[in-house]
Amino acid sequence: HELHFQVNYLSRVLLTNTLLPLLKNSPSGGRVINVACKTYQHGEIDFEELGASQSPWQPDAHVATSASNLASLLWIREMSRQATGKGVTFNSVYPGAADSAISKHLGRPWYMKPFRWLALRPPNQACQTILYAAGEPTISNTSGKCFYDCYEMKLKPRALNDNVAKELLEYSNRILGPYNA
Repeated sequence: HELHFQVNYLSRVLLTNTLLPLLKNSPSGGRVINVACKTYQHGEIDFEELGASQSPWQPDAHVATSASNLASLLWIREMSRQATGKGVTFNSVYPGAADSAISKHLGRPWYMKPFRWLALRPPNQACQTILYAAGEPTISNTSGKCFYDCYEMKLKPRALNDNVAKELLEYSNRILGPYNA
């Protein structure tokens, strides 16, 4: 499977599957937080192509990133549905475009670099929604949502497809079968 799919999506699923028994047994419950990106809006999940040697995950980094971000949102949705009443919540957060070490190397034209501060949030601001999702008491029972600026974010219909979410999780668990806890 293509590297974007493995790193951006399957690694999250495997890590969560490994930690899930601990989270379920925690007296205070657990919160799984997925850091999302708005590129999901351009992503597509094509199950016929996922296992192919020339899959849609390969042609271009933007296509692959968009698809893996969509997969992550769908996975959180399905995990939330399956974990209802089990003491673990699953949510996504979109921190916004941050002025991070990664953003400094995105290959923007030289004349745009002085204006980064206009479009990018400082890291201490970008992390606020992550901290909110991790510790805000008023959302301790909220699951299956995506947050931006500490508010619930409305997702596009492609990220709300329960049939695709269920099929994707089943597909992922088959791939990860030998590695799952």
